[in-house]
Amino acid sequence: MHGKKLFLLLTSFVVLTLIGCTPTSPLEPVSATPSANQITPGPQDSVETSPTPDHKPTLDMATVEGPLLLIQSGFDEYLFIDPKNQTQRPLALPISDPRFSLSGNLSPSGQQLFIPQDDHSGVIVNLKTSETIHTYDFNSPALFHPELAVLEALPLVAELNLTEASLIEAVTQAHQESRQRLRWYQSDRYHLSVRDTGKTSTSLFLDDHHTGTRLQLEDQPSLVQDFSVGPDGNQVLLQKGLVFIPGTWQDKSYYLININEQTTRKISLPEGVQNPSLAWFSNDTISIIHQSFMGGGWGFSFMGVERLETKQIFAKEFSDLRRFGEYLFVIQRSADSTTTTFELLTLQGEGVAAQTFDQRCFFQYAVSNRLVIQCELESYLMDQTLHLEPFSESILTLSPAPDGQAIIMVNRSEQVFLMEADLDIQSEVSLEESPLEIRWLPDSTGFVYRTHGKLFFYDLDERTSHLLLESDLFSDYTNINAVWVNLE
Repeated sequence: MHGKKLFLLLTSFVVLTLIGCTPTSPLEPVSATPSANQITPGPQDSVETSPTPDHKPTLDMATVEGPLLLIQSGFDEYLFIDPKNQTQRPLALPISDPRFSLSGNLSPSGQQLFIPQDDHSGVIVNLKTSETIHTYDFNSPALFHPELAVLEALPLVAELNLTEASLIEAVTQAHQESRQRLRWYQSDRYHLSVRDTGKTSTSLFLDDHHTGTRLQLEDQPSLVQDFSVGPDGNQVLLQKGLVFIPGTWQDKSYYLININEQTTRKISLPEGVQNPSLAWFSNDTISIIHQSFMGGGWGFSFMGVERLETKQIFAKEFSDLRRFGEYLFVIQRSADSTTTTFELLTLQGEGVAAQTFDQRCFFQYAVSNRLVIQCELESYLMDQTLHLEPFSESILTLSPAPDGQAIIMVNRSEQVFLMEADLDIQSEVSLEESPLEIRWLPDSTGFVYRTHGKLFFYDLDERTSHLLLESDLFSDYTNINAVWVNLE
């Protein structure tokens, strides 16, 4: 999207007309709180974390060079960590939900964080200055009537056999979740947000933090359930519904929004779809799984965004289907799970190659122009001719560096290997404990790794490990809640 065109669009106070509809409030102010409302990181904060044996020195924020790791270190505790210098500093954040995702709410620059404070409001915090920049009020305007939404939803979700009280609860919960769908858009300047626009509907808006204006992008019926921005940054795939219960699909509608042109088009799905799944495949193509279910799906089509015409590519059940270079790679496992069939298709649906393997196999990783396939107790490498060659015993972790020049592999025997980009083993790596998770530094000079209750930094040049932090939080099966931030 051309920056100049978007700037003119957002700063203009001319009422814009959508195709087939006119927004009731094209531009309106976005609320902001005074800059004096701050969170205060620093020595005065009392954030308890388990002490490390060598008592890490305090991070000096005035001399920070390069990215820092912002990590949840306890139930409601957060730290800035400089892994290379092994320094850290506590950060008090106004977060009440211990399940809050840092990665899902960090701004594109890595300097701002959106934080939902409760079911009614949220704030945007500048991590560098500690200021609360904006406050979102999810309850404003309050137009939603759950009883009317129930009347609309009832004939669409009859198969759920919900009582009236349960259905009211379901649409009320969906409405609350809908208004909390807030995501950064392209830069720290813009947000995509959701607000009430009718008694049974919410709509998608584009917020400009520089001008303090909010632009309504669509006014289609029902509640905004999900949306995703296309690779070109201009088109938005929108899903709306009234009940957000998993597996419920009859109430769903899909739309394509063009932000530059301010148009909204409804997507007509192929006949016979049940619980479909739509996603961006490329700049001009949307992929559609006709029926998605646990462990696979049935039927696969492409839809061109220019004419919204669909073409079915695969008409059978599959266990896995994904892009493999300029092809589609399909896995089908037999009902008794004793054999696995691999198939390679062109993007037009023409068969290129196929073979059946007498083991139960799964896709594990994609590295360059090869796939790592896990079959029972052994891993294999597969090329674009579907040729399989033994690679390793079962792989637990395969983690490529950001620059693509190195890969860390951990196998079932808990051996750790440093590999080159072509998957040739360079050397075995000695770590303090077997890693459960690996996070590379953005400059690829090392990585942090989580073990049971501990977090280490491994320096790739020195080939040494340093203990950064201990926390009971790291003993869980979930990955660490952490992001790289840039506060320079």
